Amino acid sequence: MTHYQSKHSYILKLKYLSKSDYTEKKAQEQWDEAVEQINSYAVAPRVEALRQGTQLHKIIIQFCGWDMIKMREV
Repeated sequence: MTHYQSKHSYILKLKYLSKSDYTEKKAQEQWDEAVEQINSYAVAPRVEALRQGTQLHKIIIQFCGWDMIKMREV
């Protein structure tokens, strides 16, 4: 694996809901699950080793159909 000099590392979590399945409640439940997942990824020993002291950014992007409905750094 090649490492490039950088001050930042990123974990991106993409979540998708079909338009027919979309409700506010389902979207919120999916978002909450994504937050739990990305936080667990961030503390994994392999991620800590790969980030090599860089600032870690955890970004979640949620889609409904083709539309992005939410994007946040958590």
